[in-house]
Amino acid sequence: MSFESWKKEFYPVDAREEFYDEKPTREKTRSAILHSIRKWEGLTETNLNLHEATRDSFLIWFENDSISFEVGPRTCALCCLFDSDCNRCRLYCTFGHCEKISPYQEFQDSGNVEPMLNILRAMLKRYEDKYDVDAK
Repeated sequence: MSFESWKKEFYPVDAREEFYDEKPTREKTRSAILHSIRKWEGLTETNLNLHEATRDSFLIWFENDSISFEVGPRTCALCCLFDSDCNRCRLYCTFGHCEKISPYQEFQDSGNVEPMLNILRAMLKRYEDKYDVDAK
């Protein structure tokens, strides 16, 4: 396994290419939330191990490729969609600043992705309920 195999499974579309400079429509916002969930699912210890990757704070290192992947604003679909304007981001509006709340810090410190996944999944449910969007 490799960076390419991980990327194909969990990050097939670059957040900057898909969401940067896009108008945050309802569907685009929902798509950004789903993109974020998929990326964070790929950051579990099990999935990183399957793809021969290790975590060092917010960097993911792919041993066979000597490549790193940064978990931060440049790879966050929500940051890209809302042009890093935290006040407009659904995550911020719902739960507070993502880099200052404990789930992101917990990931950096321990690699635990569950708190962030729980927030993203709750955000998706709230968003779908609010706009009466059917889960796909």
